[in-house]
Amino acid sequence: MTPCAVFMTFENEEGANRAMNFNKAIEADTSLTELGTWLGKYKIVINQAAEPSDIIWENRHFTPWERAKKKLIVVLLMIVMLALSFGLLFACATFSLNLLKKFPDVPCHNLPENDSSSNLQKAAIREWSINHALAKQGVEVSYAGYV
Repeated sequence: MTPCAVFMTFENEEGANRAMNFNKAIEADTSLTELGTWLGKYKIVINQAAEPSDIIWENRHFTPWERAKKKLIVVLLMIVMLALSFGLLFACATFSLNLLKKFPDVPCHNLPENDSSSNLQKAAIREWSINHALAKQGVEVSYAGYV
């Protein structure tokens, strides 16, 4: 039979005692062996749980002062991480706004409709050349036309 671990908790001690007695009865009488399987292939094994006082709790040795220190370290780390993420978001937003100032959204209906694509390309190159020269001189430029 295949071993399978399923843990159950009983509401009261009477249910746990009945389960333990059922387990003992199956072990004592071989004709009841079939009752000790679940879904025909899993053997039911009932064990008493350990008392909570028998369990070694790994975090019981920490003093309240040590717990407070750990909480303070976690809070400080979270504040630092939040400040760094705020700074990163602020830098990204500033960069994005600067790009939007330099390359604003221009609706296409402001451009001449009857111009050929080569004329539009020439106008874009001319605008870029003029703005590039102005930017080299330190003037703030905006590519709001054909570019």
